[in-house]
Amino acid sequence: MVKHALALAAAALLQAGTAVAAPAYQVTQLSPDGTTRWTHLNNAGAATGYLGGQGYVRAADGQLTAIPQLSGQPTAITAFGDNGAVGLMRMEEGPPQNVQETGLWRSGLVEALPTLRTTPDGLGYGVVNRISGNGLLAGTSAVNGGFYDEYGNLIPYTHAATFRNGQVQDLGTLGGSVSMGYGINDSGTVVGFSLDASDARRAFIHRDGAMQDLGLADDYVAFDINNAGQVLANSGTSAASAVIWRDGATTTLSLSGYTFSDASAINNRGDVVGRLFAPAQSSAAFLYSDGEMVLLADLLTQPGWTIREVTDINDSGTILGVGCQGIDCSWVLLTPVPEPATWGMLGAGLALLGLVARRRHRPG
Repeated sequence: MVKHALALAAAALLQAGTAVAAPAYQVTQLSPDGTTRWTHLNNAGAATGYLGGQGYVRAADGQLTAIPQLSGQPTAITAFGDNGAVGLMRMEEGPPQNVQETGLWRSGLVEALPTLRTTPDGLGYGVVNRISGNGLLAGTSAVNGGFYDEYGNLIPYTHAATFRNGQVQDLGTLGGSVSMGYGINDSGTVVGFSLDASDARRAFIHRDGAMQDLGLADDYVAFDINNAGQVLANSGTSAASAVIWRDGATTTLSLSGYTFSDASAINNRGDVVGRLFAPAQSSAAFLYSDGEMVLLADLLTQPGWTIREVTDINDSGTILGVGCQGIDCSWVLLTPVPEPATWGMLGAGLALLGLVARRRHRPG
């Protein structure tokens, strides 16, 4: 009898775990569309974005903290970490669009980032594009050399790089003059793109001290990687979908009725968010989870909402994006909520386990 009860309890808990894999989502409005843009979401539930051109961190409780502007000028947010660190970059207005200043803001202070460029021409910089869960920094640095744009301005070459303790490490290239780092995980594996010896753009992974071509089409860029080694890459064309690459195998993120997809982020559970596109149709936001592509609009608990855009997802499954009710749109958080059936099965399983425990401890 005890074994039978344990089996029933285990089955109930297993069914509950299965139900959690595709949660419903509750919509919470953040702000009207057009006046803000929220770009990054960390595992503490905090987000970064802009209000009237000024960068802010929005804590999980809604409290806003202004991010310093570099030299008092409009400053872009390039990365956001679980430790609260924020990557910053200021561009020159108009051509040649050179990076003028970069930094890392944490604990109330702005830290200047080192550069690989030693030529004393004022064009050297390093910029952080991703902060891993344990605080590792990956991005791009200017290096010596460059090319002249159509206006005669010198644009420095760049290499993918990591930053640590005031030092910058050059990750090299796949044989060309330019590479850029866009993602890093807790083991220090970096992904991005590099020009090869023929100047073709190739997605790469850098691990164990070496840069490897992912073998994707020329226009793909690897921009995110999780701790399981799943790499997220987007195509630069309008005809090819986003893919997940892992150890040489690729999964295409596609759904019947849509022409191609564009991904935004992957979390450590392997969940991916992004948008699907089809001719003469508005884009539709998707969630890829446990091998299944689902339209986010089909998972919402409140009727009348559509999701137009998504920018990030954290490890708890919370999603940052733009939601619309008709023509009225706003930035929203989508928070996973357990299905009623899930709670019922969990309750049944726990009740059975409790019954077993009581019978085991019954006197006599």
